[in-house]
Amino acid sequence: MKETAKYYINVLISLIFVFCFRFIPAPAPITEQGMMVIGIFIGVIWGLATCDVVWPALLGMVCLGFVGENTVTGVFASAFGSDTWLLVVFIVAFIAVITNAGISDSIAKWICGRKFAKGRPYMVMFLILTAAYVVSAFCSVTPAIFICWEISYVVCRQFGYSIKDKYARLLVMGVIVAAEMGQSAFPFKAIAVSAMGILAKATGETANFAAFCSLAIPITYGITLLFVAVSKYIIRPDVSAIEKSEYVYSADTKLSTYQKQVVVLLVVFFILMFVPSTFTSLKFSAICKRIGNTAICALLLGLSLLLRKKDGTPFATFGDTIKAVPWSTMMLVAFNIVMSANLTAEGTGVKAAVTTLCEPLMNSGFGSAIFIIIMIVAAAVLTNFLANMIVASILIPIVATCASAIGVSGPMMATVISVMVGLALFLPCCCPQAALLHGNDEWITAKDIYKWSPIIVFAGIVLAIVLTFTIGMLVF
Repeated sequence: MKETAKYYINVLISLIFVFCFRFIPAPAPITEQGMMVIGIFIGVIWGLATCDVVWPALLGMVCLGFVGENTVTGVFASAFGSDTWLLVVFIVAFIAVITNAGISDSIAKWICGRKFAKGRPYMVMFLILTAAYVVSAFCSVTPAIFICWEISYVVCRQFGYSIKDKYARLLVMGVIVAAEMGQSAFPFKAIAVSAMGILAKATGETANFAAFCSLAIPITYGITLLFVAVSKYIIRPDVSAIEKSEYVYSADTKLSTYQKQVVVLLVVFFILMFVPSTFTSLKFSAICKRIGNTAICALLLGLSLLLRKKDGTPFATFGDTIKAVPWSTMMLVAFNIVMSANLTAEGTGVKAAVTTLCEPLMNSGFGSAIFIIIMIVAAAVLTNFLANMIVASILIPIVATCASAIGVSGPMMATVISVMVGLALFLPCCCPQAALLHGNDEWITAKDIYKWSPIIVFAGIVLAIVLTFTIGMLVF
């Protein structure tokens, strides 16, 4: 009963912001229209954080249809018909073909079965975390976690480890960190596409595939390696059982003909994503750009549905692939797309107000450096208390408004923010992966998570700042 009352109180607070905030006198340079948009934004964020995802996002889009010259039909067409929204749908559906083929299992087991890990506890950890990272990056985050957790359990039991042993608990947490980072490594993942879509809608800027990966991969894989280093040099579990053992994990990793054909599709996908943005002078690149990433993903999905195995059964069915699309998240992506355009519209005065607030940074000699550090820290800290997509929804509009005025690359900041919001560990409400970690009470305790996650997040923040000021400044 108390939970129900609390829920409806939060619903009421959300509705008050959405419908009543506009009546507050607008401080210059924000206009009445701007107060209306801000109220919708705050109300929806409150609803997302405390109630649900779908109904606040849908309510927000309907309400935006009454702002200025907008129409409800136009808002929905802009959201669900946008290139960003369609790209996420087709990419997730295509990656489901790869995941459903069982390739994730073979990749993870092959990586973990390297013989040079014998008697080397942190090499064992490195291989398992690398497997989680690779499978999450190239396939999907959830299979990466469960496959690598299962491998971890087999390894730990072989060495006589259980929840009582710090090494086993670290391994379980490390898989989550690696999988979350793998999910942030490429620009075709949901949060990255959403972040770039928000930025593009507001400023027309975006990061191409090569530029995004040049910064995101060093940060994400670097954080994965940092977890191993923190485990070895700071937390320092007892690893004597592994050092004395001759055991090496082994499993059948042979791919079937069907799986090899699916791997070819995955390779083609990466070529079509990477080559046009890297080798821009090629005629092939010009053709790919004319087709567009959304249509390329749609065509690859269509090809997957067209092809048949030796026995005549389809490579994939549309029903199976569409099940992989996280529709709740897609409602939030749709809202983010139209909200970003409305927040930064000239008629709201929001952009001018944020620019005024940032003037002290612009006038200081270290304005751009301070802005970068603030955004990275905010992304990494807030994502451990709020849902990661919500944090991106809050920070990317700020980037869209301030970055160019301060002299910072908007696409660079969108890249690093989309990476850092993936490092969510502290609370189970942050993201599904954090919920899985907190729910795995057979292998890790809440006390461990609360004790170790701040160390990992701090190390990740330092690494992200260093790489943004070096690689990021160079690439962008």
